[in-house]
Amino acid sequence: GNDEYDVILLEFFLRPQDGLIELTRRLRERFPNAIIMFVRMWTPSHIRYKGHDGTLHVPIKQWYQEQQQQESDNDDVNLDIHSEALRDALLSSPRHEFEYVQRPGREKVLERAMTMAGENGYIVSMYQPEDPRDALARYAYWFGRDWIHVSPKGHEALAHAIRKRLLGLQELPKPVLGTWGFGDACFSWYNSGTTELQYNEHWNMESFGSTGEKFALQQEQQSGSSSTIEVVNPFDGPRELRIVYMATNTGMYPRVRVEVEGIAVVLDPTVESSQHVHLTKMTMLGTLPPGSFTMVFTPLELAREGFRLTGIILTGDARAQPFPSAFERSSVE
Repeated sequence: GNDEYDVILLEFFLRPQDGLIELTRRLRERFPNAIIMFVRMWTPSHIRYKGHDGTLHVPIKQWYQEQQQQESDNDDVNLDIHSEALRDALLSSPRHEFEYVQRPGREKVLERAMTMAGENGYIVSMYQPEDPRDALARYAYWFGRDWIHVSPKGHEALAHAIRKRLLGLQELPKPVLGTWGFGDACFSWYNSGTTELQYNEHWNMESFGSTGEKFALQQEQQSGSSSTIEVVNPFDGPRELRIVYMATNTGMYPRVRVEVEGIAVVLDPTVESSQHVHLTKMTMLGTLPPGSFTMVFTPLELAREGFRLTGIILTGDARAQPFPSAFERSSVE
């Protein structure tokens, strides 16, 4: 639309490799004067127990579970993140036995995104004590009982930090509308369960999630069978082709080989995490010229569920904006 924005918040720090640089570039083109704020967050999954000699690297939740099991001699223990027992266990343990997980790759992507945002780009960081024990002992209420998501109190803390940063600016720049560039095309059925794209009989539109509120084209798991879907680049120039699919840290989905117009990429629908996660993952496949093309998906293994595709994106004019090296392709076989 033609809406104008003074401030744009991007909370992508936990997964910046999934398009943050490209998103920042497009937003800056469209809103040349807007304040773009990147929210840098941490969660309990960023804390590890490394032991007295530094040889262990155990997720903090696993460490606490083992502590509780040793004390109660029972596998069924209370892992309430808001409990006094967790606070006492943390503060009674030596400081040097805990550490934050370092993610230098994320910082590099954030640096590039900041460069793309320009002089009106800012980073707002969630407060993070130097001592990892102190972080969770004092601020566990910032997170939900699943140890992953930010709680309402955590959102309040973030809002306070953002408000403080904005009040520190002398004035907000006057909004100006730019351009969305040479045109994009986005096909997503994640929330609707419908798509205009044509696909063969080896795909099924399936609902999933705790209440069936999410949708994906799920591939049938038949030996040697491939699934196809038609994609059209309607523009007069090449576009960068990205696809979006479901991924977990549990190996729920199979690796899949996708081929289109001379491109062959192996997609790995797994993510690294010490806790259970089920989320969308985006991969840039390559540059697609104008025209209609058939994408072929071939499963490379059997898994608990068939590969789940949730969207196809054509973005940017590849002649004008080369593909950023920070977005790494999946391995090609």
